Amino acid sequence: MLNLSLFVPGLFDTEIDLENAAASHLPSLEFLLARASRTVIPPESYNRALANQFSYLPGEQEDVPVAAIGRLIDDDKRPEGFWLRADPVYLHADKKSLSLLDANSFSLTQHDALALAACVQQSFSELGWELEVPVPTRWYVKTNDKASIRTSELQEVTGQDIKEYLPEGDDAGVWRRLMNELQMQLHDADINQLRIERGELPINSLWLWGSGLLPDLLERRWSRVYSDDITTMGLSMLSNTPCLALPAGAEDVSEQGSDNAQLLVVMSEFQTAMLQREQRASQLELFENNWCKYLLQHLKEGRLNSLTIITRSYSFEISKLSLMKFWKRTKAFNKYIV
Repeated sequence: MLNLSLFVPGLFDTEIDLENAAASHLPSLEFLLARASRTVIPPESYNRALANQFSYLPGEQEDVPVAAIGRLIDDDKRPEGFWLRADPVYLHADKKSLSLLDANSFSLTQHDALALAACVQQSFSELGWELEVPVPTRWYVKTNDKASIRTSELQEVTGQDIKEYLPEGDDAGVWRRLMNELQMQLHDADINQLRIERGELPINSLWLWGSGLLPDLLERRWSRVYSDDITTMGLSMLSNTPCLALPAGAEDVSEQGSDNAQLLVVMSEFQTAMLQREQRASQLELFENNWCKYLLQHLKEGRLNSLTIITRSYSFEISKLSLMKFWKRTKAFNKYIV
């Protein structure tokens, strides 16, 4: 019998005002939430919350080493040394702020990515750092030495003024100067002029984040993981856990030949979709129709032993027995938003 955990970042994020949530038809999700045992979770960034699902807890003054973990997958071999991500972004300036847009707001081919990388390669080389571009929207940098630095995750900065999210720590000055230098070089890049002429956003900055060394092997917690997220894939590999592509819905999640399988589904794109005002209601309805409706039925039928819905604010644990708690009244989804 299956025990299924869904990590759904963005479901109850306090910064999201779900105006359409009250009008959304979410009977299965609302029923599951009402009958569940709820635990409040101290707010954490996306990647820290994700790392917790693998019982991996980096120090408070350290980044989750997303770069090294992701490089493990993109390069298909163990990365040695200290790594950071240097992801292409667009900074939008107005009179009061400088807000960041990530790759969900623009398209970027490998051709354009390599042309942009050539414009900034010298700045990294002068520091003795190596820039690699295996994927258009995921760039990696290897440094000579471990840095005393704490950065902000790209997922937390997207759509925000970058002023409050710049690198901190003893080595922050070097990183901030480098980011400024990169912005000037990208501003003058010929490929960006071509992008503008094509009606595309220019890539006018690189966001440095996710620094650190690759962690040691992790204890295996899950029988199987489902996700399209590169960091989840890397954490799964480090814990020797099979990781399969994220399915379209609960009907496609199965575990054959195991009586007490522990499954984890990571819906990393849920947070991205919920940040887009026009996608919020439809994203919730997809979650209802493709996941919650079937999972509720599986609990009732005994095909599912337990279900845990994990967000960055709460954890909801539901079993077949908890479905019988008729005295716990169902309430509208938007009542759960902090």
